[in-house]
Amino acid sequence: MATISTNFVQVHPIRLLRGGVQHLLLRRSPNEPLYPGIWQVITGRGETGESTMQTAARETAEEVNIRPIAWHFSAHVCSFYFQAEDAVVLTPVVACLLPPDAAVSLSEEHDAFDWHVAAEAITLLEFQTHREGVKIAERWGRSLLQSP
Repeated sequence: MATISTNFVQVHPIRLLRGGVQHLLLRRSPNEPLYPGIWQVITGRGETGESTMQTAARETAEEVNIRPIAWHFSAHVCSFYFQAEDAVVLTPVVACLLPPDAAVSLSEEHDAFDWHVAAEAITLLEFQTHREGVKIAERWGRSLLQSP
């Protein structure tokens, strides 16, 4: 029977530009053994002793080499079945705000990136959990736009 895993995180980077919210998507390299060529958000596994915040910050630095200027830790937890490990994974949904002019520098895990409005991002993302996360990040981003 499947185990339950809680050491993953999904991070939804956004930027505020021209009065709107844009979502950063990453395309997995074709050489990646798991899910080559799919569009995704930042994902990763926690290291021993790391908090969710530490894992989210480390994965963001590793995958896009940018330091976010703000974080949003949603109360929402996504779940999915990870066949490679026969595990049901519970993953917190984290959003981060990147500077509008931040230069993305990809790790070898990804071969492309692009910015999209939420509706476009949702059509490109393979996983339901990532699509749900985009909606959460979008709501947070819009609330930032309305703040004084």
